Amino acid sequence: MIKKLYLCAVILSLSFAFTLFAAEEIQILMKQDDPWMSVNAVRQEIDPGRGTAPLNIGGRILVPIRAIIEAFDGEINWDEDSEQISIAANGHQVSMWLNKQEISVDGQNKTMDIAPQSIAGRTMVPLRFAAENVGFEVTWLPESSEIILRLAVKTETSLEEMTPPVQPAAPTISTDREGNRIELPAKIERIISMGPSNTEVLVGLGCGDRIIATDSYSSNVEGIDPAIALFSMMNPDGERIIELEPDVIFVTGMSKVGGDDPLQLIKDVGICVIYIPSSSSIEGIKEDIRYLAEVMGATGKASDLISIIETGVAEVTAIAADIAEERTVYFEISAAPYMYSFGSGVFLNEMIELIGGRNIFVDQEGWISVADEAILEANPEVILTSVNYIDDVLGEIKARPGWDVISAIEEDRITIIDTDASNRPSHHIVKALWEMAIAIYPEYYSPSGE
Repeated sequence: MIKKLYLCAVILSLSFAFTLFAAEEIQILMKQDDPWMSVNAVRQEIDPGRGTAPLNIGGRILVPIRAIIEAFDGEINWDEDSEQISIAANGHQVSMWLNKQEISVDGQNKTMDIAPQSIAGRTMVPLRFAAENVGFEVTWLPESSEIILRLAVKTETSLEEMTPPVQPAAPTISTDREGNRIELPAKIERIISMGPSNTEVLVGLGCGDRIIATDSYSSNVEGIDPAIALFSMMNPDGERIIELEPDVIFVTGMSKVGGDDPLQLIKDVGICVIYIPSSSSIEGIKEDIRYLAEVMGATGKASDLISIIETGVAEVTAIAADIAEERTVYFEISAAPYMYSFGSGVFLNEMIELIGGRNIFVDQEGWISVADEAILEANPEVILTSVNYIDDVLGEIKARPGWDVISAIEEDRITIIDTDASNRPSHHIVKALWEMAIAIYPEYYSPSGE
């Protein structure tokens, strides 16, 4: 009996001990030159009421640190006489001084490669040095100039809750996103990326240095070597591709427009070709990121990219919940005389709905050709365009015969949306999401409320 009681006591004490290690995560997402940050998907100013944004100085990000530290339940103090910044967070004590590269971490002296500075009356602190020395994980995404801060916060959790379910072994990837059978090489060191959304995701996953060639539309993707070979997405030079000896080729479904497979020759010689059709939903985009990450062995980085999407969506939907008036929207992706837009079943339509608006062509499906009559009849309250191949796109729309009576033009609610961010299904859609939100409901989404 005594042994049984002792055993029960041991089990209970172990259960209590395990609660000390249970944790939930606090996450902050911010961006260079943007005065707003997201704290666990809640949008707030980095420097409340002052509009101060993170700055890149000599390759280091400097920020006004107070709101960031306080978001993690830390404390920060400023001593005017000694110009000392003191941070207490996560059981650590850090001291820095204005215009000095010395830093004290838990009583130990270290040296930073850039000093805190006073800029426009605000004390700006090197973010990575301050955050990592109080236990935060800092991730920099160079292709989007975004920063992710994470901190695990201890919480009480039972032993049963902490016991992870038994996970089956991860299956070997045997098909691409189109369902075609594939055989992955043992190592993937040389990549050809055909499709700018694939290229953006691969760079975001940290694989940009392995890309040896892309399609011509990917030439402006930051993070790839500007001197690499470029191919036509619809009619690539198969012999030249074979000469480059890629381990794998990622291809957008757009390359198969017309039904023929332009890379059949490459497949026939045994090179792994992976088709990733353009996703029609935000969830599909996230699945594409997960798939590419699994192929490349970069699942940890995938979480960062997906977090950018989920945080942006959460911030927008939280604001949209307070919007009662549903504004009608026409989004033009090709200008007159060959006007194109989209209906339901397209991620851009999903984004309009998340924002709180209504696409005037929601009753149609996919990418569609549209006529003046249909737009005039719908009389949209907002016009968005991603057209970038004419000089004065807004002037061209306003000058169309008969369009002066459209509500969006009468009220001057017509806006250009970033072409790449809105047309490429990657994690960069969040940039377009916010541009669209501010254009449709500036009084709700714009930092100035105008």
